[in-house]
Amino acid sequence: MKKEEKLITIDGQSFRGKTNQHRILIRREPEAIYNLLTDFSQFKHWVPVEEMMIEKMTPDEFRVGTKLHFKLRFRIGPEWDSEVIFLERPCRIVYRFLN
Repeated sequence: MKKEEKLITIDGQSFRGKTNQHRILIRREPEAIYNLLTDFSQFKHWVPVEEMMIEKMTPDEFRVGTKLHFKLRFRIGPEWDSEVIFLERPCRIVYRFLN
């Protein structure tokens, strides 16, 4: 399946590129989920650490501009960097791939 470039507008900001969206239903209050997903010390609870390594590349709190480095622990070991480009508490976190 070929992904087409799309123009997405979030809170008045436009982003162009290929999109990859993930959605999952978690039966918790939105604020509790948002706090878990934006607290780097909690990543080990929701990221399969036996399959993936994540390194936070920027200091301080999780915010727009935070950069993360990901590496899959598979034979070929693909790696990539992502940056947070939009946060809407408590319902949306948007990243972009940097490489």
